[in-house]
Amino acid sequence: RIPALEFGIFALGRLEFANEFPAEQADSRKHLIDAKIFLAYQRQLNNLSIQESRLRRHFEKDAAALRQLQESRRHNEHHTARMAPGVRDPRESRLDEAARQYIQAVHEHRHMEWEPDENGFEFSIAEVEVRALHIEPDLFSAWAEENAAAQGLTLARPSKLG
Repeated sequence: RIPALEFGIFALGRLEFANEFPAEQADSRKHLIDAKIFLAYQRQLNNLSIQESRLRRHFEKDAAALRQLQESRRHNEHHTARMAPGVRDPRESRLDEAARQYIQAVHEHRHMEWEPDENGFEFSIAEVEVRALHIEPDLFSAWAEENAAAQGLTLARPSKLG
């Protein structure tokens, strides 16, 4: 937003000072008008620059804090996995829970509206669907059969190898 405000100040200044320096060459006239705009609106431009610097520092501080939290979380999850070999990675457990909720949503015909982040999970819908299909491989078989029948098609059934 700050660059847009700066551009706006310069655009207004160009309108305001359009008739200045008529005797100068076009190239030097443009630079003279820009200098006059800067001098006329120096306080506002400096304030925008200060605000932009503050926002950048806040962003950098927040980004560093986020990286630290992510690193701490990865370290804790890695440490937990190494300390107790029988204990599953907490992320995998959360993904399994998301997949179970998604499977339930499929069975209740509400999976098209189901969103992982709205249910407290940090996974993409693709990750959840892959895990759900790993847990219940024929999850969408009834849906596939219904759509095939609606289109007059017959689905080939995989042969069972014994």
